[in-house]
Amino acid sequence: MSAGKLLYDIGSKEISFGGASVFAKHANILLNEGMASSDDIRRLATMLKTKVKDKFGIELTEEIILLGVFVEESI
Repeated sequence: MSAGKLLYDIGSKEISFGGASVFAKHANILLNEGMASSDDIRRLATMLKTKVKDKFGIELTEEIILLGVFVEESI
C-alpha cells in the first residue's frame, strides 16, 4: 500500500495544524497556507504519521532532509 493511500484512508485531507494543511489533490503533500511555521509543518507530519501507525501499524518516514532543530514528540 502506498503512503498516499494510507494517508488518504486516515482522513488526512481534513487534518491541519496551525497554517499547515494537506493538499486536497494528493494526501502525501503538505501545504503552507501562508502563515505556517516550520514547526507547524513538522507537527502536522508527526500527527499524520502517528495516525497511520495507530490505524495500520505502519511507520511512515519522510523522504526529505530536515534542516534546523525540531523537538520530536507524538501528538
